[in-house]
Amino acid sequence: MGSGFKTFTSTVLTASDVNNYLMEQSVMSFASTGARDVAITSPEYGMQAYVGSTAPGRLMHYDGSAWRDVQLESRTHGALIYHNTSQAVATGGTGYALDMNSESLDTDGYHVTTPSGTNSRITIPTGLGGLYAITGYFRMESTSVTTPTGGILKNGVSMIRSVQPTGGYAAVSIATTMLLAAGDYIQLFCAHFTGVNKNVDYVASGGTNDPLSPWLSAYLIAGVSA
Repeated sequence: MGSGFKTFTSTVLTASDVNNYLMEQSVMSFASTGARDVAITSPEYGMQAYVGSTAPGRLMHYDGSAWRDVQLESRTHGALIYHNTSQAVATGGTGYALDMNSESLDTDGYHVTTPSGTNSRITIPTGLGGLYAITGYFRMESTSVTTPTGGILKNGVSMIRSVQPTGGYAAVSIATTMLLAAGDYIQLFCAHFTGVNKNVDYVASGGTNDPLSPWLSAYLIAGVSA
């Protein structure tokens, strides 16, 4: 199999050097997977090959048992967080970043569950800046709520808002894409103008016809590889 890196000082290359340092560690190009398999009858772990005579082709690697598409092997980076109790939101329309004390997924330390306030954040880790798909949702209690408003904060500043018509449950959902750098953070906020405090309901995922409430997610879709 490939042997890593070597600085050649001799003008004569042995067959072992050519095979281990050059052939097995190059990115070979083939017109088809069939042509690749005819040429490489005993692939080694870590080998890479580009397959395709016209664009778009496929960059593939051998994982020890089969050839895999590199693009499909890239792992997910992101987090989905939620709060497991109801939260009171004061009237006045100012808006509050909702606490999120629980996690459904956190691949790289995007989130902390405590303390209150800090746990409202999804913070981009070092090396994982890029374009993120961001979604958020919450449902307020069933009694009348005036101008229920939700949104996404970036570094404490409102970036996008959504207003839900009143009547019955006031449920607000938000989806956007956003370029985020390491250290940036996002939060889900809620506001209303009802005149009295109103709760953001906790709704367990799968417990009713309603989705989990409240929740916030961010998933890296471009800008960095694992």
